[in-house]
Amino acid sequence: EDIKKALAAYNKVLEMAPNMANAHANLGHLYKDVGDLNNAERELRTAVALKKDYPYALYQLGLVEKSRHKLPDALVALRNSYKYETVDDYKEQTLSEIVGARGLGVPKDSYEELALGYEYLADGSKLEDAETEFAAAAARPGKMQATAWNNVGYVFERQGNVKQAYQSYIQALKLSPHGLPQAHYNLGLAYLRAGQKDQAEQAFKQAIAEAGGKYDLAHNALGILLKSKGNAEGALAHYSLALMQSGDTLPVVHFNMGLAYEKLGKKKEALASYNLYLQQSPQGLNADAAKRRAAILK
Repeated sequence: EDIKKALAAYNKVLEMAPNMANAHANLGHLYKDVGDLNNAERELRTAVALKKDYPYALYQLGLVEKSRHKLPDALVALRNSYKYETVDDYKEQTLSEIVGARGLGVPKDSYEELALGYEYLADGSKLEDAETEFAAAAARPGKMQATAWNNVGYVFERQGNVKQAYQSYIQALKLSPHGLPQAHYNLGLAYLRAGQKDQAEQAFKQAIAEAGGKYDLAHNALGILLKSKGNAEGALAHYSLALMQSGDTLPVVHFNMGLAYEKLGKKKEALASYNLYLQQSPQGLNADAAKRRAAILK
């Protein structure tokens, strides 16, 4: 009886304000609850048409499509709900529905989710889609769960959400404290961006240790950190290891070495390093700075 009154009330509201998205969404939710899936879908799709980034309407639409066994449509709605949702508890609830929908008839496992996430990540313009896929993989217990959490953190970092990136890296390392050097490295970068240099140094050192001493990017990052703490000699030692381990395929290391040599007053070595950087990366991000430093040193 109460639901019938609510249905009548929302229909009355929509007679007066037909473009009220939340009224359509609430009406669709009510229709879903009484099993009238056709009317539920109509109202929820109307709500989404009026407000495409409406996570509540998209979530309810996903549940309706899931009940009707239209699983691809359900996944589209649920993934969009996850994309636009801002409340963590609701995001987690939506993610659970995504994983459940896949288990009903859209074959997908952690490996496929990770692969799809990497594909979206490579696109550059689909970070939210990458986050959805990595988060879905992270929700599945198993040996790929820690890797998935590390990837979620990386996406958050690309989006500028350092706090959530940090939390994701910590979660990855809780699941796999050893054997995941990239998570330690990424955590170190998050610490470094937050100005927590001591924690960053420990994370980079742990990444190198977990990789058996061979982690060129971590050596370079540790070199940058040591130089910022006034230890240019220590920085150069790690830059040299980065060059050796990368097969001299990281031009930025030469630029960083130039800065460290300058710090030590070794102008000849600094100039040589800047020139090597410019030879390898003439259009690189640091090209203008390298040219300026080289001109001063000549």
